Amino acid sequence: MATSLGSAARSGLISTALTQALRVAVQLVSLVALSRMVAPSAFGVFAICLVVVGLAEAMRELGLSSAAIQAGRITEDQQSFLFWLNVAAATVLSAVTCLLAAPISWLYGMPELKWLLVASTVIFIANGAAAQFRARLTRELRFRAIGLVDVTSVLLGSLAGIVAASMGAGVWALWLQQAVTFVCSMLGLVCASRWLPAWRWRVEGRRDLLGVGANFAGIQVVNYVARNADTAALGLFASSGTVGQYSRAFQIISLPISQLNGPATKVAFPVLSRLRDDPARFQRFHIVGSMALVNTVGSLLVFIACFSTTLVPFVLGPGWDRAASLAGILAIAGFSQTVGYGLYWVFLGQAWSGANLRYTLWSRGLLLVAVVAAAPSGATGVAIAFSTVSVLSVPFAMWWLSTRCGYSIRYFATAVLRSLSVCVAAGLAAVGVSSVSVDGAAATLAVGAAVYLACISLAIAAIGPYREDFIQLWKIARPTTTAKV
Repeated sequence: MATSLGSAARSGLISTALTQALRVAVQLVSLVALSRMVAPSAFGVFAICLVVVGLAEAMRELGLSSAAIQAGRITEDQQSFLFWLNVAAATVLSAVTCLLAAPISWLYGMPELKWLLVASTVIFIANGAAAQFRARLTRELRFRAIGLVDVTSVLLGSLAGIVAASMGAGVWALWLQQAVTFVCSMLGLVCASRWLPAWRWRVEGRRDLLGVGANFAGIQVVNYVARNADTAALGLFASSGTVGQYSRAFQIISLPISQLNGPATKVAFPVLSRLRDDPARFQRFHIVGSMALVNTVGSLLVFIACFSTTLVPFVLGPGWDRAASLAGILAIAGFSQTVGYGLYWVFLGQAWSGANLRYTLWSRGLLLVAVVAAAPSGATGVAIAFSTVSVLSVPFAMWWLSTRCGYSIRYFATAVLRSLSVCVAAGLAAVGVSSVSVDGAAATLAVGAAVYLACISLAIAAIGPYREDFIQLWKIARPTTTAKV
């Protein structure tokens, strides 16, 4: 089992990395193209729409996908039961969203928001139907199939959105991009899974699945509310244009996080769940995997923080200067969230859903209070509040795991501090060299990136423990490696 599980994890990580690289490239092209064709105010309206849709999505999921993945054994009848429960929840939430669309539109003073919310219920239905097909593929460690579906659906959605925007569809181009993406994803997952649910409503063991799912659902809803309270609260005090600037900045930071951290978690979750009874291998896989994230995604976010005022206008074009300064602040939160993903893996792998829910209520509750309190001060105040609490949540999570759950995080904490120190030093050097040696955005970014990578390479050569982190990452990536998870 050791060899097969390690091989499956390694293959999953490689497949996920390759497919997500393609997905990021497609989404980056889409982000740039749509930012140049759609006004910031339209992005602001759609950002509020996505907050409502995302909250309904978190509630619709009911934690059942995670419950299905974590279960030691799940029968065909149980998975069919979960499928129909997901579909039923999606249908109910679609109806509720339609009923609340007009009041929400009035609250934000955005008339077009009403019909956007009604039209977005197609996303609930598509994702409700797709949830257990994705969970089934994840349990089977078929990450290549999942990646292929994800890349294809994002590509088709992006093409639809860009074509619609070029025809002057405005905010509806953004809706079409999302709708096509999720409908195509549903169809692809159904075809890839080669499974059709039977009609099952009463099955043995459903209470256990629902109990675990309830904890995950609570975590998902609380996390989502806290992460999106900034946009929702800002929309009550600022113009749609300001909300659009903030949402674009947040999307730039979220792109590497959601497209790499999230899929990596989907690989780590089933693997760590199987290593739960082997503490040594569990900790080894957790540290190697989480530091791979910190040393890739985290280092990219540090670079964005250092060069945001040059990078964002260069990528998005004119009219997005406000988003540039906001992205620099939010990149700090992004690095903290990347570290937080590694800590979240411990909760998931050890099946500490109850402890995770209690931790989430404390940490996300503080984030919610901070961003709502900062909303009247504007977008900059909200960004500062979001980043400050995100940074503070990392040592809080480490303390919680070590004292409440008895999990040692000393080596993990040391590795994170080492990586952060190297990246910050490299970033400062890159800013210093580029600011005195070149003019122009393209030249500044090129020189800055070269100096940044050179400094990190020197650190790998000179600092033994830091070099070891990359050696372990290389062992994961090598298809011929004999290293065991």
